[in-house]
Amino acid sequence: MDIRQLELLLAVIEHGSITRAAEAVYLSPGAVSVQLQNLAGELQTELFVRTGKAFLPTPAAIRLSELARRVVSQVREIEHEFANDPARDRRPFHL
Repeated sequence: MDIRQLELLLAVIEHGSITRAAEAVYLSPGAVSVQLQNLAGELQTELFVRTGKAFLPTPAAIRLSELARRVVSQVREIEHEFANDPARDRRPFHL
């Protein structure tokens, strides 16, 4: 499981379809679908069910999305914290 898969899960739930989520994250619907299938396989659970034209999250997907929101938020916070760390700047300083 990786952070990108969790972000895609959240996008599909937010947008209500793989197609709209794929457009929002600039990927093909097939790429999003493969990542969600990989995530479901790794977790050994079904994440979405298709009923007619509707693509609905399962209870497992809803629970996972709650946890994923926290994880994604924390990862973004870490990235932001270290992206703005002056100690990381290794560029030469000239006077």
